[in-house]
Amino acid sequence: NLLITGIPSQLNTMQSLSRHFGRFGEIVNVQIKPEIEVAYVQFRTHEQAKGAISSPAAVCGNRFIKVKWARFDPVSKITEDSSPATPNVTEAPKSEKSDEETKKEALRKASKKEMMLQQIQKRMLHKRIETQKRLLKMLGNKKLNPEMRAKLKTQFETISKEIEKSLQETKERKERIEKMKQEEMTVGQVK
Repeated sequence: NLLITGIPSQLNTMQSLSRHFGRFGEIVNVQIKPEIEVAYVQFRTHEQAKGAISSPAAVCGNRFIKVKWARFDPVSKITEDSSPATPNVTEAPKSEKSDEETKKEALRKASKKEMMLQQIQKRMLHKRIETQKRLLKMLGNKKLNPEMRAKLKTQFETISKEIEKSLQETKERKERIEKMKQEEMTVGQVK
C-alpha cells in the first residue's frame, strides 16, 4: 500500500494515477485527496507495490511527487508508514471473544472487503465498456486511414480481452462473497 504525496491537482486523478501505477501490477484501490495533494494506491500484492515504490520513473512525469509505504486506517485516514521496507502492521488488541465470534468477524470483514473490491471492479468494467464503445464508433468511420484503423483494432481487441477477464473475475469474486456469507451463517451452528 502506497502513500503518494505532493500531487498537483491536475495529476491527482484516478486516470493519471491508474495509468502510472497500473504498469506495476493490479490496482485494487485508489483513494484521492486532492485538497491535501495526497493519494493512496493499493496493489493486489506486496511485490507489485514494491515494484512501484522502487521505480526510478517520475510519477506522472513529475519528480516532486513522492511515493512512500503507507497504511490505511479508516479512523485516522491516510498515514505515512514508519518503515521504509515493509508495510506497517498493527497488532489487534487481545480480546475476550470466542473463536466463533472471531471467525465470524473475520469472515464479515473479508466479505466486506471483497464487496468493496467488487464495486471498484464494476466501475472499471463500466469504463472499459465505454472505451470499447468509443473505439467501435471510431472504427466505423469510413475515412479512417489503414494505419489508424489497425491501431484502433488492436486497442479494441485488447480492451475486449480485458473486459472478458474482468467479467470472469467479477463472477469469481461474487462466488467467493457468497461462500463467505454462507460460511459466516454456519459458524457456531450445531451440526
